[in-house]
Amino acid sequence: MIAADSVLLGASALASACALLETSRAALALSIDQLLERDRRSCPAPSRSVLVLDDSPAVRLATVHALAALGVPVLEAASTSEARVAIRQSRPAAIVADYHLGTETCLALLRDRPAFCRAVIVSGRVDLATLAPLARAVSADLRGRPLDLDEERDLCDLVRSYLPEAV
Repeated sequence: MIAADSVLLGASALASACALLETSRAALALSIDQLLERDRRSCPAPSRSVLVLDDSPAVRLATVHALAALGVPVLEAASTSEARVAIRQSRPAAIVADYHLGTETCLALLRDRPAFCRAVIVSGRVDLATLAPLARAVSADLRGRPLDLDEERDLCDLVRSYLPEAV
């Protein structure tokens, strides 16, 4: 009789523990969903825009003109400090950055950019094979300059792939 009572008591305890685990799992799932929703609200999606960073006004204008084919706003910055402000204010989905910017490079900016912002480095002054490991280190694509019409289309296609879907 005592053995049967022990088995019943053990089974009851096990059933209670399973019920408690299920309740805890449901509460945890709800908490995770609430956290994800809170994060979605506090961190809006990137805008369907592109930032062009180049210290040369003529090259910047040519790049902006080429990217106008995307049909999205194209923002401009002449320095990394201007680019940081534009990223904070406009949340562009993509950056097309010249490697050399006066006395600095775009690497620190690209390394510190938000995760939602994709990047491509363009350069006509440095060998692309030399830049490739640096671009990989900041998770950026790499393209050379000057751009002919086919290369412009390829750059536009690449940047278009960075943009979120239109709503």
